[in-house]
Amino acid sequence: MDQAILMIMGMTMGNGQCSQGRIYIVGIGPGDVNLLSMQARQALEHAQVIIGYQGYMRLIEAILHPQRQVIVTKNLSEEIERAQLAMEYACQGQHVAVISSGDAGIYGMASVVFEWAARQHESPEIVVLPGISALQAAAARCGAPLSHDFAAISLSDLLTPWPLIEKRLQAAIRADFVLALYNPRSQRRQKQWERAQAIIRTHCSPRTPVGIVRNAFRDGESVVITDVAHLEPDAVDMFTIVLVGNSQSFVWNSRMITPRGYYPPSDRGPRVLVLGGTREAKIMAERLGRRGARVTLSYRLPPPPGPYGEGVMVRWGAWDDVGLAQFLRDEGIAWIVDMTHPDAQIIQKVARWAAREQQVPYLRWERPRGLEQEALVRRVDSHQQAAAALRQYQGNVLLLTGIKSLAIYTEALADNPEITVMVRLLPRSETLLQAEQLGLGPHQMVAMVGPYSAALNGAIYDRYNIRAVVVKDSSDDLASKVEPALERGIAVIMVQSSSDGVDEGLSFDAIECQIFETSGAVIC
Repeated sequence: MDQAILMIMGMTMGNGQCSQGRIYIVGIGPGDVNLLSMQARQALEHAQVIIGYQGYMRLIEAILHPQRQVIVTKNLSEEIERAQLAMEYACQGQHVAVISSGDAGIYGMASVVFEWAARQHESPEIVVLPGISALQAAAARCGAPLSHDFAAISLSDLLTPWPLIEKRLQAAIRADFVLALYNPRSQRRQKQWERAQAIIRTHCSPRTPVGIVRNAFRDGESVVITDVAHLEPDAVDMFTIVLVGNSQSFVWNSRMITPRGYYPPSDRGPRVLVLGGTREAKIMAERLGRRGARVTLSYRLPPPPGPYGEGVMVRWGAWDDVGLAQFLRDEGIAWIVDMTHPDAQIIQKVARWAAREQQVPYLRWERPRGLEQEALVRRVDSHQQAAAALRQYQGNVLLLTGIKSLAIYTEALADNPEITVMVRLLPRSETLLQAEQLGLGPHQMVAMVGPYSAALNGAIYDRYNIRAVVVKDSSDDLASKVEPALERGIAVIMVQSSSDGVDEGLSFDAIECQIFETSGAVIC
């Protein structure tokens, strides 16, 4: 036997109680036999039994010897059966090679075989031979996208719950890792990729480079270098690796490059003050920070716990016009990004005055609208109009607008016995008493503390047989209120927030484009 294989046998794992057979878990790389390691190739040539997925077996058939080897092919979903067969052959004294595409230790057969062995009373010796992983092959075709810290995440939820995948994806993006996404989309799994794209677009600049590599180093190979703004929903499948750059990644000569840090940055980013008060403020601040801006994220009240992204400092406390103007001057603030709640009229006026006083550009963000295009959604300009609109419905209507406006609805609908007004409110004694004084009984109050997920809102709609809901378009969790209503055919009355004469706000992308295009980093 070849000396290299003899050396490998000295590095095996197993309890040695299962005859004299061995299992080699062989990473075959992307599929080109010329990219097999010497040890992997020798293990495949010397194995008496070779077990693997039939599609992968075809990639290496040129170096197999079916006249003297037992070739066992299995379907894609039969990983446990492959591990079980390998153990049975090895315990009969055979040398078995279990093949895995890419590297067997990265979403491959290595863990399957070891987990099966750990469940047995005895196991043969097991050798793992590395291969070129799919993310390495894809990266080589794109240029140098993985030259700094990166995270590999599979979007397949067949074995991992989707909420956990989504949590890891968001954490990796916020930490400014380059992403290597496996299993992005299949015929049965469409929504996962759509949701992943939404998360990427929320947290990444629209000009963040993206590499889409299909069948790297195989027949039918395709390589596309694009960006987040032009990421097509149908551009990927199960044979695709998606590489999403970090805040420093760039494209040069049709290659995607992530700097390692050997060359110092050519300039320092702009100073930006982000006025918080909405959950989107932290996202905006972190996006700007990842692009190199030096961001101060300001809250009126003590802020939520971190961590906050690179380049983001947090302060809290109320502003007055003179104090904010002095802060802008002393700190050299180049931009104000107003991410406050639409109802926070006082700080918005203060910020606009201070911006004019110090000649600092003021950018006002506006939450994206689109739900108004739904047939079941009716937009109105006031609570009085919303109350009038409810008169066309019968049964239970639910107010998700809080206690402050409740009197408008109870007064407007008091003469309509066909409508039962219900309200969701905080379980505070003074709030419950106020609702009771306005004529609501206990069965009309949904007293609870948030956060309110779409699933919870849907359960409430079902439990109380809601016919219409009233929401404010400035609500932080608008989608989680509206989407379950639309899914159930429930009408939505949406009260628009007052613009107070201010110009229409900007989107995340538009704000980022203005700041960095003006600062010399053209991303738009």
